[in-house]
Amino acid sequence: GLEAYGFAKTDLAQMVLKNPSLLGYDQKSVEEKLAVLEGSGFTRDQVRSFFSLSPKVFDLSLEANFKPTLRFFLDTGWTAEDLCRFPQILNYSLGKRIRPRFEYITEKGLSCETAGTARWIVLSDADFAKKVAKCGEEEWEDYVSGTRGS
Repeated sequence: GLEAYGFAKTDLAQMVLKNPSLLGYDQKSVEEKLAVLEGSGFTRDQVRSFFSLSPKVFDLSLEANFKPTLRFFLDTGWTAEDLCRFPQILNYSLGKRIRPRFEYITEKGLSCETAGTARWIVLSDADFAKKVAKCGEEEWEDYVSGTRGS
């Protein structure tokens, strides 16, 4: 369980305050997520930091959300350290927000630091279009509607 990973009682209390649904999770589900991070190169300290900062990540489905989104970030240059700074980004939709934005930035050759910074993910669609994609909101919406259908 969480104690085996070195979570202090005060850490656990803070995590439950941030995400009370933790109390209802089965041990296996929690341990699987901890093991996935460790198997992806995270140290025990990083695993503790990751989940302490964003215990809502425990709410994600392991196969449908957690693993694919984690893999996407690791495959696109993010490090364990980067993800420990912004663990909450795993709560954003890979298919509806993260991947389309990353692909747009990449396709257009925009100079945007995508690895290790969450700005391009957390901005609203309007602000993303204006500040990162450097296009109108309508152009961005057209792009997204075209990519989501494929």
